[in-house]
Amino acid sequence: MTRKWAGLAALATVVATPVVAAEEVWKQDFEYVKLEAVNAANQQPVSISPEQVSWLLGAFQRKTRDSVAPLFDNDQLERIAKPLARALAQAKPSDDILFASTYRAYKLFFTPRVANSGRLFVENGRLNLILGACEAEFEGMYRATGVLRPFAAGSRMKPAKLDCELVAGPGAAFVNQRADWLAIDLSQANQPAPAHPTTILPTPAVVVPPAAPAATPAAAVPAAPVAGQPAVLPAVPLTKSEERLMVLKRLKDNGLITESEYQQKRAAILKDL
Repeated sequence: MTRKWAGLAALATVVATPVVAAEEVWKQDFEYVKLEAVNAANQQPVSISPEQVSWLLGAFQRKTRDSVAPLFDNDQLERIAKPLARALAQAKPSDDILFASTYRAYKLFFTPRVANSGRLFVENGRLNLILGACEAEFEGMYRATGVLRPFAAGSRMKPAKLDCELVAGPGAAFVNQRADWLAIDLSQANQPAPAHPTTILPTPAVVVPPAAPAATPAAAVPAAPVAGQPAVLPAVPLTKSEERLMVLKRLKDNGLITESEYQQKRAAILKDL
């Protein structure tokens, strides 16, 4: 066989080789949870509840302009915690769990939707998270071109350049000195869950029992106003328009929308008054 025909035969073999697609566990709009076969020996399957998944993921945080916030907000976790728990229970040692989750800043419809995506797996008794994208704006490009770019899945071999800065919350740690790879011991999930599982609590403070309430008089008489001082009136609740204006100003102050967008939305809100 000539070299030319040998090359064509090899090419035909490559084309005919089936591509093993990731096994879809859950999908909703732009979001998904999948199982991907990889060359690894993970400690899976793992039986873990959605509440424990939320608790563990709550230790993965990110820096904002002036504070630290959870990487996954409550709305994201309500949607993906259950399918992630199901994927961990189904995953084989050779599987990684791929995910993509989206949200809008301040839950406002006019703010661009951003995405977190990457892979999860259990190794050495720890839940590992490698991010491929963090707060990545993608929907604008999709709306403009009609083509949805694939979500970055993250890689064990090559660090990803993220659009946010990760923070290792309580119990979590960076892996291999990489800014895109965090891990937390699974035993952390056995701690008592807080009222909101996604909230990371500091070291519990000593709780001092409240003092016994003082005896109340039989008939409480309201104090008369002091002469010369205005009477204190109850606070008037904000209107819907006032709340929208306050949120809009916060978005502008935090650099999430431009001055032009701020003025445009402000005029639209005032027009409805």
